[in-house]
Amino acid sequence: MIERLTETIAAVCPIHGVSGTTNTRIDYRDEATAQQRTVAQATLAAFDWSQAAHDAWEVAKAKLAERAEYDRRVLTAIVKIVVDKLNAIHSGSVRQSERISLGGYNVLTNVGATYDAIAAARGLGLVRLNFAGVSSLEWGVAVQKIGTGTQSWQLWNETDGVEMAVINDAGAATTKFLNGPPVTNGSLPAGEKLVRIRAKSTVAADDPVYFGGWLVLGSLLPQFDYAQARDAILARVDAI
Repeated sequence: MIERLTETIAAVCPIHGVSGTTNTRIDYRDEATAQQRTVAQATLAAFDWSQAAHDAWEVAKAKLAERAEYDRRVLTAIVKIVVDKLNAIHSGSVRQSERISLGGYNVLTNVGATYDAIAAARGLGLVRLNFAGVSSLEWGVAVQKIGTGTQSWQLWNETDGVEMAVINDAGAATTKFLNGPPVTNGSLPAGEKLVRIRAKSTVAADDPVYFGGWLVLGSLLPQFDYAQARDAILARVDAI
């Protein structure tokens, strides 16, 4: 009974609590106004102490709790459906965050059997990249193969002195676009690096022509978290 009475009076007046079922005492908060205290006394006088009224209140309270739990489950289910759909879309989506052109026309006469064997082979484009947040790197070169050797086009991490990927062209002598093997998370460097293209051939006297290269840096779209999404939705609902 006291719980129901306390809840009823607290709805009309700021109180600390109520005590006693006979000679009932209301403990008012300091901020309770005289008018509010009058309303509280009137509410106390009109309070229905019957068991039937109390039973009805408990049933209504249980129904409210059930409804709140049902709403919570429905909201959670909706959030999970939406998050699952978004994550399914995002898992197959790559945002192309940056596209970069590397170098331009360069004739590599007597290219050499080792990288950087001639000065011209060092001028195939150089770029400083920040790999923070990058999850994939696609690259390639536009060239004209002149010669009989297997000509290699290397994506080189100048900062760390490490090969990132390489194209070994053993095909016909002709003008072509060559796509290099993609570089993904496990092979990508961290931080800021100088990156460039290098060239060589198994026949040092080959004279390949370099027209240019390209880099495409990609980053995966972020995945959503159930709890974060639910909390964000609840916060927006509460703000309405």
